[in-house]
Amino acid sequence: MPVWNHRHETIQNALKCFLDQTYMNATLAIIDDRPKDARCSPTQEQWQEWKSRNVYLLRPQNGEKFRSIAAKYNFALEYMGPHFTHVAIWDDDDGFTENHLEHAAWHYGTGALWTYPDKVFSTFGGSLNIEPTEGRFWSSITFDRRCLDPWGGLFPDRKNVGQDQMFLGELKTRFADSRATPTLPTYVYRWGREGEQHWSGISQGFNCESSWDACPYSVSSKPLEAVYDEFYLQTRQEIEAYYRNNISATTPPPPRLTASVD
Repeated sequence: MPVWNHRHETIQNALKCFLDQTYMNATLAIIDDRPKDARCSPTQEQWQEWKSRNVYLLRPQNGEKFRSIAAKYNFALEYMGPHFTHVAIWDDDDGFTENHLEHAAWHYGTGALWTYPDKVFSTFGGSLNIEPTEGRFWSSITFDRRCLDPWGGLFPDRKNVGQDQMFLGELKTRFADSRATPTLPTYVYRWGREGEQHWSGISQGFNCESSWDACPYSVSSKPLEAVYDEFYLQTRQEIEAYYRNNISATTPPPPRLTASVD
């Protein structure tokens, strides 16, 4: 999860999305090159807490700044090592339902090399929507690291804007026959236009009393404390209704994976 300036309201929410995942055999790498906005950087105490929950804070030495999105991801790949066999894109300003990684892991059991849904949740217009992906929403993908083999095992670094969507295009071209297409959305895209809402952190299977956290985590005494608001409650209800109406009674959901974390 790369950390960017001016997103202190949402970084903690994206972190909470990871901590609430039902798939336990996963690690979150936060790539932080010390943004100018100090509120976007965690405290030492928070870092220690996260490490105990399989969240790692990665920082380059000597205050180095990354030149591109690809450079940030490649820094994490090289640090974490080859025994991490799959990658899930985890943007710091979007949301993921608690079964996001579990659904992806289930599809890898069928022989897929990458997952890219046909639709996602979004906050376009300030309310919950279902949008077709159609070449967008790269943060909804997960992939086997073998998909990086054409570039020596790393993200292609073209040093220009749009690297993320360009990589998505490469996956669609090179690995079209190895794609799994989840039909239920597990990713929430935030449209950052004026007047629209953005809350990341759909959590705990839509059945508990937790919610999105809108507190900057660097100043919060309870970094995972839930914060309620009308928009959250409405959105959670809409997501619950969508799942109820679109999961067939004859099609069981993916099995719950309980592999322990090494």
